[in-house]
Amino acid sequence: MSKTALDSQYRTPFWGSRTPKELQFIQQTLNNKISELSVNKICYRDLLKILVYAIENSNVENNLKIIEDKMSELSNKHCIQLNDLINLYACFLKLFKCSMRVLSTKQDVIKDDLLGFLKLPEEFVSDFVTVLYGQRRESMENSLAIKFPKYPRIESLNWRVDIAISTSSVGRGLLSTIVVRMSLSNGEIISYEVNIQMFHQLRYNVALVLKEMDDLLSRQTFRLAD
Repeated sequence: MSKTALDSQYRTPFWGSRTPKELQFIQQTLNNKISELSVNKICYRDLLKILVYAIENSNVENNLKIIEDKMSELSNKHCIQLNDLINLYACFLKLFKCSMRVLSTKQDVIKDDLLGFLKLPEEFVSDFVTVLYGQRRESMENSLAIKFPKYPRIESLNWRVDIAISTSSVGRGLLSTIVVRMSLSNGEIISYEVNIQMFHQLRYNVALVLKEMDDLLSRQTFRLAD
C-alpha cells in the first residue's frame, strides 16, 4: 500500500469532499450492485475507448452523432440498454474531467482514491489510470483546453499573522492583520494583506458559496434519470 493510501483518511479525495452522484453510480455499477446493468471488462474497455474519442474530438462537428452511433453499437454488442450505457458514459465523462485536473506526477492519488474511497475493483482502476496517463493524455488535454480554457490553479497558499507594534498610521496602531501569499500554477505569486474582520468575511463568503453549490447540485434537475 502506498503512502497516499495510508494518508487517505486524513485528506479529501481529488473530486472534493462531496462524492458526486455520477461517481456513486459508477461505484454501484462496477461492483455489480445494479442488476439490470452488468458491465464486464471488455465492455468497460470499449466504453473507455469511446470516452477518449469523445474528449479528443470534442471540437469536431457532428461529434455527438458519431458518439451516439458508437454507443448504439456498444449497446448491441454487449446486450445492454442504450439509456443505461448513456448514463454510465456521462458518469465516466464526469470522472475523466475531475481526474484530468490532477497532475501526472500524482497518479497514485487517482488510483488510491478510486480504490480507497469509491472501493472500485482494482482491475477497472488500473485500466482507467493507464488510459488517463497514457499516450493520449496530451491530446485530450489540448482538446479540453480549447473547449474549456483553464485558469491558473493555486499550487500553494501560505499565511501569517502580522501585528503592527508601532506605525505612522494611527488608524492601524496595534491592529493584527493576515498576510497571504499564493503561488499559482503559471508561476505567478500573489501577496495580499487583510485585517481580521475582512478575513472572517472572506471565510464566511467562501463557505456560503460552497454550500449554495452543494444545494444546487442536490436539486432534482442534476440527478440521474431512474
